[in-house]
Amino acid sequence: MRGHIVKRHKQAYYVVVDLGVDETGKRKQKWISGYRTKADAERGLTEVLGELDRGTYVSPSRTLLGTYLLEEWLPACAARVRPTTVESYRDLIVRLVVPALGAVALADLTPVRITKLYGDLLTSGRSRGPGGLSPRTVRYVHGVLRKALADAVAWRYLSLNPCDAAIPPSAASAKSPEMKTWTAGELRRFLELTKEDREYVAWHLAGCCGLRRGEVCGLRWRDVNLDTDPPTLAVRQQLVESFYQLTFAPPKTARGRRVVVLDDLTAAALRSHRRQQAAERLALGPAYVDLDLVVARLDGSQVHPEAPQV
Repeated sequence: MRGHIVKRHKQAYYVVVDLGVDETGKRKQKWISGYRTKADAERGLTEVLGELDRGTYVSPSRTLLGTYLLEEWLPACAARVRPTTVESYRDLIVRLVVPALGAVALADLTPVRITKLYGDLLTSGRSRGPGGLSPRTVRYVHGVLRKALADAVAWRYLSLNPCDAAIPPSAASAKSPEMKTWTAGELRRFLELTKEDREYVAWHLAGCCGLRRGEVCGLRWRDVNLDTDPPTLAVRQQLVESFYQLTFAPPKTARGRRVVVLDDLTAAALRSHRRQQAAERLALGPAYVDLDLVVARLDGSQVHPEAPQV
């Protein structure tokens, strides 16, 4: 017999392949995890035996998960995703994955181990205080880990992705909460109360034009045209925090790059703000930092999207 199937834990099947004997005459076996049902394991056994016959079998790596994620996978991600996305992946991996599974070899990862991680995060995953993380957050962990291990399969560290058989929170339980928004009357009242504030134009752009915080803070005067009929603005960049540094970047998607038609009140607010900003620039003289930003600090520098005091 060249291989057989063993059930070790509930919903955990292993494929055991006989690799012959070593130079001392000791029998060699390869135990392969990652199968949730017996049928999956049977298909896996057939695939592994076929790969052995063809000479394409991949022996699961003994590289530790933490080492793989932090030293190999994340640096590779930098070439295909935004720096802010890499940073969010790193934060999630360091806080939630590495403490539990970082010292586990890729070869020893199983759907059961990964599913247990999800359960632990749901019940006691908060780093500050008692309690667990939301199903939405844990499902995001699953998505990142599944993508990382899919790359491990492509790079021939693993023959199977154990996340494929792990059980994350359901999509229904991870559904985004319903967004609470102001009514038109509430927004009108807020804008009336803040009309004399220096940051009024920022609130107006967010409330009346649908711009996100980073888009408001990244909007340039060159992208605003108040002389056309109707007046417009173009969303071509946003201000984002990346590795604790503020940087300008284009919107994430082509849909995010858009032209917004301005109503009369918004156009009037922008004209008034431009006059005020010109006076500030004149008062500061050479000390003014001219970044062409519509929403800026008194010296013309960027406003942090997370701390919008201008």
